[in-house]
Amino acid sequence: MRKLILLFLALSVVWCGQKQSETQQLKNKYKKPVASVKRGKIVKNNTRENISNNILVIKDAKFVSKAISKKDLTLKATLEKPDDKVNFEYRWFVNDREIEGIKSNTLPKTEFKKDDWVFCKVTAIKDNLKSRTIKSKYVKILGTPPVLNPQPIQEFKVPGKFSYKIEASDPDLEDNLFLTNEEKDTLKFEIISPKKEGISLDSKTGEIKWNIDNNTIKKLGNTIEIKFKISSNGGTVTSSIKLNLVQQKEQKTEEQKTET
Repeated sequence: MRKLILLFLALSVVWCGQKQSETQQLKNKYKKPVASVKRGKIVKNNTRENISNNILVIKDAKFVSKAISKKDLTLKATLEKPDDKVNFEYRWFVNDREIEGIKSNTLPKTEFKKDDWVFCKVTAIKDNLKSRTIKSKYVKILGTPPVLNPQPIQEFKVPGKFSYKIEASDPDLEDNLFLTNEEKDTLKFEIISPKKEGISLDSKTGEIKWNIDNNTIKKLGNTIEIKFKISSNGGTVTSSIKLNLVQQKEQKTEEQKTET
């Protein structure tokens, strides 16, 4: 009896070992392969790529010209993926009011003035596709620097009193018909060189006055460059004029003639 029990136990151990081995083989056979995981990622990436190919994405919209009152304002839009067949639609706003009829990337200077705030909305279009509309940053229109209107200068005979008026204007105020002449006269003139030589420049009128003698020629030469700057709320410009001096022969007095 004891031998039968021992034989039964031995057969059970062998059977269990075989069963476990078969089970492990089945698990290994039907284990999820690693390749299927990679395939899932590939499918997902392909789907994302197909979607991105069908969507227009604007990368940025930046102003490429300086925002000053007397110059057209230009905006440039770029795509995430460049495409020559894509068109852009622009909508311009000045002080939050849309400017009708202008769909290009340039806003003419006639549509805004100094101290206005401007921005633009851009949409990319290709066939039946439209991108998400992008809004540019606000830009404040700055003033335009003064404009110089140079006048011709003839040779100046020395000694003598030189006089010259600098002609300039402020473009930001030229088109404003409601300002008085005093209100329009906002320019400030300042001499740069030569200084400490007796030359004067009226800061309001721009008139230069200078008593020039032979000593001036000896010190500075026959050709003198007078440098100055003109300022306004719109900025500052520097310029100069060249003065050609001609030394006159001294005339003898009656006493000198008698002595000779």
